[in-house]
Amino acid sequence: MVMQSYMEKLKADTAKTNRLREAEARAKRPPADPRIVSTTPLKQQVQEYLQSQPPIMRDKPISLVALRAQLQGRYNARPSAGDLGIALTALRFTRKRDYSKNGGSGRRMWLPPE
Repeated sequence: MVMQSYMEKLKADTAKTNRLREAEARAKRPPADPRIVSTTPLKQQVQEYLQSQPPIMRDKPISLVALRAQLQGRYNARPSAGDLGIALTALRFTRKRDYSKNGGSGRRMWLPPE
């Protein structure tokens, strides 16, 4: 009987210590920034989006406007064009202007890596 009450007291003390440690750890964590929309890096979002497309779509040039509509920015609903350009460059995409006669108008297109 004495041993059981000792064990129960020890378990209760251990549980109390664990709760205190968890509370201290929560207090030390920085609060979540309410402005953050997405925590997924833009480069990873682009890769996941392109992998979800059929192969025929992956090999076509893509415009920033079309790609931007599919992704989320860190602090805004959509990523900035500059950040998206940096992510595409990191993924070895190359940019090229479309001066074709049928509606190209000098738009910038991003060509996938070969």
